[in-house]
Amino acid sequence: TPASRFETLSTQMVEGLPELEIFSGALGGIFISQVSTQTPGVQDVLAPLTSQGFLLASNLFTVRGSSAVLPAQLQFRYSTAALADLGILETDLSLYQFIESPSGPPTPAVLPASQDLERHILSASVPQFTFSVGIFGRKSADVLAPQTTLLVEGLAVSGANAVIVSTD
Repeated sequence: TPASRFETLSTQMVEGLPELEIFSGALGGIFISQVSTQTPGVQDVLAPLTSQGFLLASNLFTVRGSSAVLPAQLQFRYSTAALADLGILETDLSLYQFIESPSGPPTPAVLPASQDLERHILSASVPQFTFSVGIFGRKSADVLAPQTTLLVEGLAVSGANAVIVSTD
C-alpha cells in the first residue's frame, strides 16, 4: 500500500478486497463509479481494443476528481480465475485508460503500470482526472494444457463404481 493518508475504494470486490483503490496524499473528492459495458456508447469506446483481439478482464470504472489531489496512485486488483475463464495469461495484462475528450469519443491508451504477480495487482500513477480505466488482455494460445492420451491394455473387470485393469 502506498504511503499516503487518503484512499478511495471501489465497492466491487475481488477475492474479498476492493477491485480498485486510489491513494492520495491530499484530502479531496475522488469518485469511482463502475461503468456498465451495456451502457449505450460504451461498446463504441471499447471497439478500438476489441477489434484488435483485446478482452476486458475486469470491471470498467470512471474516476473523477480534482487535480488538487494529484499526485495519486491507483491499484487495480484482478482475478486469476476470471483470467483463466477468458483464456488470458496473467503476464499478458495491460491497464488502459480512456480520457474524456470534448472534441470526440474517448480514445484508449496504455496506462504504464507495474504488476505484482503475487498479489494480482496492477499499479499506476493517476495521470489526470477525469478518465475511465480497465484491465485488458489478449487470449493466449498457451493457456490450454496439451492434450495427452493414455492407453491401458489388459483384462478389465467392472465392479462397484470402478474398473479394475490387470496388465499381467
